[in-house]
Amino acid sequence: MGESYTIADPYLFTMTRWLEGDGVDVARFPKVHDHMRRMLERPAVQRAIAGDA
Repeated sequence: MGESYTIADPYLFTMTRWLEGDGVDVARFPKVHDHMRRMLERPAVQRAIAGDA
């Protein structure tokens, strides 16, 4: 999620959530963790996670 949002951003977010589900501590990877945090701030992501998409 540099200056432009690309298809890579939701893909990395999905992979990161899978890692968490597999017990991987994503905080060990600061850039990936920061990306996940920024993605979670997006209203569309919040709606999708809540099932309201």
